[in-house]
Amino acid sequence: FGFDITGTQVTIDFSVGVTEWQAAADNVIEVDTGKAEIDWAFGIDGAGHMLRGFNLRGDVKTGQVVLYNGATGVTLDGLAFAGVGTVGSVGDVGGDAIRVRDEKTTGNRIIGTQCGWFGPPNTEGAARPPEPVTGACVEVSRGAHDNQIGELGGSPNVFADAAIGVHITGRGTRKNDVRNARMDG
Repeated sequence: FGFDITGTQVTIDFSVGVTEWQAAADNVIEVDTGKAEIDWAFGIDGAGHMLRGFNLRGDVKTGQVVLYNGATGVTLDGLAFAGVGTVGSVGDVGGDAIRVRDEKTTGNRIIGTQCGWFGPPNTEGAARPPEPVTGACVEVSRGAHDNQIGELGGSPNVFADAAIGVHITGRGTRKNDVRNARMDG
């Protein structure tokens, strides 16, 4: 595993101190799991946590950020994902950017997410090429419910280069709200 966040109200916010930070396009910190055989970069359960303002890339078995085991009231804001792949045996279905799972995982918000790219051109003016997410940008499964993906009036979620933008699947998975999303190819 990468980082496990449990308990209540843990905040990891790399937008603080970044002059005029607006959205994921302004992120300056990057977490790269490389080719390590780990399930996730961030596994989150508990209540009231916030992750904001950084980029994630690299291979994972499950997802870069996984909300599970009764995660409630978690906010993921302004995260960007690119080059997310799958490790493990042939036929594994991993490599998701964000995975929200389990029947007690409820009331979470995913806003301002970018998949497949990290934002504006570098200082020389050249845009970084898209780097796909091999799985879903956001998967909601295993009975997770009452989660919100996007918000009206806020920064849109941009699903630019992922195998699936939003994948809501599985028995008992219900009442998840997707809004203010942009699909780009």
